[in-house]
Amino acid sequence: MTIPIRDLMTPNPTVVDAGTTIIDAARTMRDQDIGAVIVAVDSGHAIVTDRDIVVRAIADGDSWVDRPVATICTRGGDRDA
Repeated sequence: MTIPIRDLMTPNPTVVDAGTTIIDAARTMRDQDIGAVIVAVDSGHAIVTDRDIVVRAIADGDSWVDRPVATICTRGGDRDA
């Protein structure tokens, strides 16, 4: 059985601006009960996941939560996520 991709996609994904803080992106994910948001960046779009927030911002013990979400998002071609 073949399922069209459009049947699996989220019809209206949540998009945040690249300047949105990491904490605000995390709150958006919490409030909407989702694990990722699309990030509008200069080159198009990227994605930030709850795992990105944990691994790239919180786990190092840095105070990165007030930094722009664009500093930790995964862009096309990234392989270190």
